[in-house]
Amino acid sequence: MRTILHQLVILAVLFAMSACTAMPARQAVDAANVVYTQGASQHMIAAQVPLDAARVYESFLHVLSEHPEFTVVTRKDAAMMLEVAKDGFRVTGQVTQLGDGKSLLYVWADAGDSGYSGREVSERAVKSICDDLGISIERVDY
Repeated sequence: MRTILHQLVILAVLFAMSACTAMPARQAVDAANVVYTQGASQHMIAAQVPLDAARVYESFLHVLSEHPEFTVVTRKDAAMMLEVAKDGFRVTGQVTQLGDGKSLLYVWADAGDSGYSGREVSERAVKSICDDLGISIERVDY
């Protein structure tokens, strides 16, 4: 009985390990693939961009400079983080370096009472940055 129980435990552990590797934890993005999640008050997009984080953050700042209707709420250049607001919604973006010339762009959006959905706001922000960088977007749905 103990041997069967021991074998079942080993089998369960092996199954759990294989299930973890088979899950979509594989590379989520390449070329600017986008992973989207929805929360209670905010929507979030993570985009892996095939460029250095500093370049992506510069693009974020460039896109913002072309839209003076946005108010900068918080700007932390050392953390490559920027929060802006406009017409009842807020968008926060942060870029982190992944290595090998790749970075991860996070965009959180709270659409508030703007009439837009958080998804629309966050997708527009990522699209604007990727357009500025001259790269295409591939959305990944899980």
